[in-house]
Amino acid sequence: MRRRVVLLPDSIQELLDIGAEKYGISLAKVLTEDGALIEDIAVIRDGDHLVLATSEN
Repeated sequence: MRRRVVLLPDSIQELLDIGAEKYGISLAKVLTEDGALIEDIAVIRDGDHLVLATSEN
C-alpha cells in the first residue's frame, strides 16, 4: 500500500484524478479505511484515512 498526503480538492472526481496521476492507474471510488463509500467531499475530515479504489475493488 502506498500512502500520500494531499490537499483536499473541491470534489471527489478531482481527488480521483489526483490519485490517478500520482499512482498511474484509473480510479473509480473513494472509501474510508473501514470500506464505506464516500460520495461527497464535504464528509471528509482532517485525519481521515482514505482508500482510492479501482472499479474492480
